[in-house]
Amino acid sequence: MSKTVIVTGGSRGLGQLIVESFLDRGCNVATLSRSATPFIENMEAERSDQFFYAPVDLSDREATASYVKEVDERFGTIDVLVNNAGVARDGVLALESDQEADLMVDVN
Repeated sequence: MSKTVIVTGGSRGLGQLIVESFLDRGCNVATLSRSATPFIENMEAERSDQFFYAPVDLSDREATASYVKEVDERFGTIDVLVNNAGVARDGVLALESDQEADLMVDVN
């Protein structure tokens, strides 16, 4: 049975490379990000049997939990989690608004 990997923020950049690497090794890969990219669209078309994407904002805990459940139902297991997504704000954390600080903690 293939391993199943969830990669947060796998739609571009380093996350995209991580997704491609696991797919090339024969893993089932699930990824989430706030919006799809051409890479995501290509993977959905070319590798729908081993690739799963959903637009999910990681700061939304209910949506994230629902996504993880959906991945488990689709592939039957979750073996690896790669926490690639992150947000950064310029400035000093202590000077950020509560909302901005909460967002950074929730996503990162």
